[in-house]
Amino acid sequence: MRLDSAAQKALNVLKSKTDANDSFSLYGLMDRCSTPMGKRLLKTWLKQPLTTKADIEKRLDVVEVLMADGSAQSDLREVQFRGVPDVHRLGRRLDTRAATLKELCDLHRMCTRLPGVVHVLKDCLVSAENNGGCTKAQLIRDAYIVPLEQASNREHLGKFQELVEAAVDFERIPDEYLINAQYDAELGEIQEKREAVEREIERLAERAASDLGLELGKTIKLEWHKMSNQKLRCLRITKKEEMAARSSMKSLRFVELETRKDGVKFTNDRLRAAAERLHELVIEYDR
Repeated sequence: MRLDSAAQKALNVLKSKTDANDSFSLYGLMDRCSTPMGKRLLKTWLKQPLTTKADIEKRLDVVEVLMADGSAQSDLREVQFRGVPDVHRLGRRLDTRAATLKELCDLHRMCTRLPGVVHVLKDCLVSAENNGGCTKAQLIRDAYIVPLEQASNREHLGKFQELVEAAVDFERIPDEYLINAQYDAELGEIQEKREAVEREIERLAERAASDLGLELGKTIKLEWHKMSNQKLRCLRITKKEEMAARSSMKSLRFVELETRKDGVKFTNDRLRAAAERLHELVIEYDR
């Protein structure tokens, strides 16, 4: 059955703009979903309710098995499903060849969760069988365990995982999503230049901290600053320390870039030049 908008409104299926809180709708009362996919599926179930008795009982049997095992519920909600990406959205991005490297890594992260999900469901299945629910346990096996095991085996998502792990530089995540420098000789050359510039920036930051009488990594830190479509390295100092070091910063020709709640971002000519070289290498690496 498909409920039209008038029926959905009359039955308070979904939350309306005039509802004071979530308890005014069926969806609001029932939504305890941990993932975007779960929320989307619940909406579909409410807007397109089952009408066949056998299908309704099969769904209820699956719910009953999961509800009976509190530890499985907790493990799935709090561990396995916590922070997982929206797989449906990622799938559409892949279909249109618009997926970024970060989104591929998000999908890889979801793939790594599947064995854990299968393990929890198998424990849940054993518990159901021990309580005499063999038929219901079979539903869990057929609906979830078998498809997930097939999807995550060596010939399917396993190959995707291996490709991502071979191609992506996981050490730089989440700051950056890059193809591993070892994947290509030209990338390796650019990476060597990049690391040299990064070491130079680190030395310049340490020298600036020393000139201001501060300790790098504590009251003064290396940060990123975005301006004019550029993402450049700079220094950030707390507002309290900036007030005390203001005269020294001026005499040392430091230039203020931005003032925020967490402090003041600034740079000097040598640090800016090194940051711009790094930015150019990053663009070349990305290309």
